[in-house]
Amino acid sequence: MAECVFCAIVAGQLPSTVVAENAQALAIMDINPAADGHVLVLPKAHSTDLFDLPPEVGAGMMRLCLQVAQAIRRALQPEGLNLLHASGRAAGQEVFHTHFHLVPRRQGDGVLRWWEMRPGDAARIQQVAQQLRAALEG
Repeated sequence: MAECVFCAIVAGQLPSTVVAENAQALAIMDINPAADGHVLVLPKAHSTDLFDLPPEVGAGMMRLCLQVAQAIRRALQPEGLNLLHASGRAAGQEVFHTHFHLVPRRQGDGVLRWWEMRPGDAARIQQVAQQLRAALEG
């Protein structure tokens, strides 16, 4: 099994709830959601730093972020959306594989906020993932 948890997910060695993907990136539901519809977008190739990504991979990640953000808007109708980059210790992460968080924001949420990670309800995560996949198709 891959040493990196995200590489193991990309390789199909660990289960995940896939929302969407393209040639460069994968969008999955976060199992520790900060909010309903919290999605992670990660490159399919391992990279520990956003600055080291080949331009076409970064562009593919951003295209996927935009598609998923639009699906989140259609399916969940949040007040806004936080797009955050994370990679390793500097971001308080334990996964050293660069990725983006798309976190729907509701009224009263700060534009930037730190959240306490908590295990998500698996049934709710699956339900929201289905809503997002349907919104991507529509």
